Amino acid sequence: MEYDAGRVTVRTADSDSVVRYLLNNTGAHDLEVVANNVEEAFVALTADEPGTEARHAFEGDRS
Repeated sequence: MEYDAGRVTVRTADSDSVVRYLLNNTGAHDLEVVANNVEEAFVALTADEPGTEARHAFEGDRS
């Protein structure tokens, strides 16, 4: 979960449950649900450690 200037970003495999919880149990409003794109999926799958980005895959570092 990330917080930036009043905006909260939640990454989850079950967005329906998160949205349902937020709408029924909090004062959340103006929700936006966005699916990951192919590039984000690739970065997640090729990251060196869970939760980190594998930027080197796009910058040409083949180490």
